[in-house]
Amino acid sequence: MKIAVIGLGSWGTAIANLLAKNGHEVMAWDRDQAVCDSVNNEKRNASYLSDIPLANICASTDFKEVLEGLILS
Repeated sequence: MKIAVIGLGSWGTAIANLLAKNGHEVMAWDRDQAVCDSVNNEKRNASYLSDIPLANICASTDFKEVLEGLILS
């Protein structure tokens, strides 16, 4: 299942990582490009929970990209 997480602070990062570890396709949005780059390139969030390796999470500053393909009800 594809899930969007809005915000990659401590809680958003922890939730996104838990969802990804449980087999979900996680796309996360954050306003800070440096955070998104860290998640995408280093598989860590350099700003929050930096010592935790992240599972398969893609991050973007573009809401449209993050929400693309979601089933909204």
